[in-house]
Amino acid sequence: MTATYASVSTKLPAARRLPAAGRWSEPPSSRLASLVVVAVFHAVLIAALVNALAYRTVPQALDPLKVRVFDEVKARQDDVKPPPPKLDLPPPAFVPLPEVAVAVTPTTTAIAAVTANRPAPPAPSPVAAVRVPPALDSEHSSDPAYPPISRRMSEEGLVQLLVLVGPDGAVMDVKVERTSGYIRLDQAAVEGARTRCRFKPGSVDGKPESMWYRYRYEFKLT
Repeated sequence: MTATYASVSTKLPAARRLPAAGRWSEPPSSRLASLVVVAVFHAVLIAALVNALAYRTVPQALDPLKVRVFDEVKARQDDVKPPPPKLDLPPPAFVPLPEVAVAVTPTTTAIAAVTANRPAPPAPSPVAAVRVPPALDSEHSSDPAYPPISRRMSEEGLVQLLVLVGPDGAVMDVKVERTSGYIRLDQAAVEGARTRCRFKPGSVDGKPESMWYRYRYEFKLT
């Protein structure tokens, strides 16, 4: 038996013999394959864990009830506006209200209505002032002088004057109201009224006042 085992053992190939350390020796290609298998296993395991975590978290995040509650809370937070900033404004100035006059309508009674409808008594007529116009004092007056040239040229005519007689009877002013048609006759009449005529002053209620007096004189050849 010993010889047989020895013969058999000697026929084994040299590559399958045990090394000196007492274990099988592996070629480099088989060691690389083992590493690849281990790496692929770990990669598959990590992918499975990631998929399991995603399966658990995504449905919770996409829960429609939670999403709706989150949207409502966010919308309420957006609707709440911050209070406006306080501004340091001066106190309002006091403006007094304007005074409004209110018309009070008096109450009308029957007696007041009858009294109002009663005609008012006539007002007393004013007493007319007594006016006395001025007058010519013929005793102390003389006719105006007839201009010699007018006599030679046969000039005749009626002159009408307005004489302002003062409170003392003196002549204050003379105006030609109506001309005779000849300047020389008009001037002679004005001069005669100033120097040759005397007047009695007019009066109002017995008090002498200045008044106008209409004076006429006719120049006529005889």
